[in-house]
Amino acid sequence: MKHMKNVIVDIETDSLNPTKIHCIVAKDVDTSEIYSWDHTNLEHFKSWSDTVDNFIMHNGISFDAPNLNRLLHTNIKLSQIKDTMIMSQLFDPIREDGHSLSAWGNRLGFSKMECDNFSEYTKEMLDYCKNDVLLTEKVYARLNDEGKGFSSYSINLEHKIRAIIDQQERNGFALDIRKAITLLSRLSDEAHSLTEWSLKEFSPTVVELKTKTKYIPFNIGSRKQIAERLMERGWKPTSYTDKDNVIVNENVLDQIDMDEAKKFARFFLLQKRIAQIQSWIDSYNDSTGKVHGRVLTLRTITGRMAHYSPNMAQIPAVRSPFGYECRDCWTVSNPYTHSLIGTDASGLELRILASMMNDKAYTNEVLNGDVHTANMKMAGLTDRDQAKTFIYAFMYGAGPEKIGKIVGGNYKTGETLIKKFLKNMPSMKRVKQDIQDAASKRNKVKGIDERFLKIRSPHAALNTYIQGAGAAVCKDWLVNMTQRVKRSGLDAKLVASIHDEYQFEVAKKDVKEFGKITKEAIQYTENKLKLNCPLDSTWKEGETWADTH
Repeated sequence: MKHMKNVIVDIETDSLNPTKIHCIVAKDVDTSEIYSWDHTNLEHFKSWSDTVDNFIMHNGISFDAPNLNRLLHTNIKLSQIKDTMIMSQLFDPIREDGHSLSAWGNRLGFSKMECDNFSEYTKEMLDYCKNDVLLTEKVYARLNDEGKGFSSYSINLEHKIRAIIDQQERNGFALDIRKAITLLSRLSDEAHSLTEWSLKEFSPTVVELKTKTKYIPFNIGSRKQIAERLMERGWKPTSYTDKDNVIVNENVLDQIDMDEAKKFARFFLLQKRIAQIQSWIDSYNDSTGKVHGRVLTLRTITGRMAHYSPNMAQIPAVRSPFGYECRDCWTVSNPYTHSLIGTDASGLELRILASMMNDKAYTNEVLNGDVHTANMKMAGLTDRDQAKTFIYAFMYGAGPEKIGKIVGGNYKTGETLIKKFLKNMPSMKRVKQDIQDAASKRNKVKGIDERFLKIRSPHAALNTYIQGAGAAVCKDWLVNMTQRVKRSGLDAKLVASIHDEYQFEVAKKDVKEFGKITKEAIQYTENKLKLNCPLDSTWKEGETWADTH
């Protein structure tokens, strides 16, 4: 059999969790020769696949390759896969109409064929598969052109991350379902009590109709009704939507000096927590005792991951109301043999900023001093907490108006603060200006791993770069941890990835060695990405997520 360098491959199966492969089609990119296999000769595909260097597939990492390896015992390695789905997401994470092969068919004027029945093999199915291969070839050609300037490192990194996160989804995160149901019941009871209170506190709205009088009970979930009733009792709102509707949310209600407002704020908080906990229960797998949440590894312009079914990134921190109780529901499969280990990057955004500035004095403050006190002095502030809020708001692109509000002032106050801060921090001013200039010229900047990051507006450029750098650092760190765990033979499984934090289920016998790996891995990332500020991480052992982060 002849050797082939790059081959487009697509498969058709009986379902999204297949028990059978019906057919396979492949096309040699260099010779344009097309190959196909169906139920009569599928067993020959394995020996043929051994002659191929690279497999070009759309969603190949998550679907085609693992199912070929599982059902036909092929040996397609991650390093051999060029996944056009990953390339599409990396080159433009917010691509209009998405990244599916169907969307690409519409984009390229080469429509994906229709095929409704995948239960049994048909000739039409083989034609459908051939069409997908021809379309994938066109997608690959377009993406090769679109991806010029993206480093091979960034492309390989995202391929590795997709494979690691696929394994995380299979691993699942153990949920103490009894604890979750008990917490849900407790919060629901309190929300019901507040509903009953509101019906007694606020009389029904009377509507006089032609033939009768209608009484509409007060609805505690209606922000419009809440605004109306509070205004009747003397509240004067100051925040409005673009359509001149009164803004009513937890923050607004918390600032109103009225008992009723505090109770409404409490109700909204309870509503939010109830919905979150219900989403965990809805996603719970009875057979595994776990939640196998889904993760989109390339869903934002910064390269950060996004989560659904359920949204793990929205689970409240321990310091938030009901945060401890929520995180205490997430645990390990067997607390007698395994621990939950949480590890997160220490002060990541400020370390990245310090690396960009390459200012030894500022780097020293970040690492060894009190950087927020230093920022306080540079900005001419007198309150450390204000300075902490100020620097993060500044990094996130806040303008003079928002900065002014942080310190209890106005636009002019904020403008003066920013000017003074940048005057006292010339290296900060240089970094901000360089990033904004690059963004203004091309509406994109080159990230720390040499991927392009789209910039929506110049004021968001610094934030986008820092968040993008943080995402790249954490992804590389995860790859390094995963590789070291595998080489060491440790019993450690990834169960959650949330921004700069990872949760692993680790055998108690391996905890210390695993903790050591988390720190070695991030230092390796620091050296690989040639950062000008040292990176570090912390790790904590516990039985539940409330213990570990």
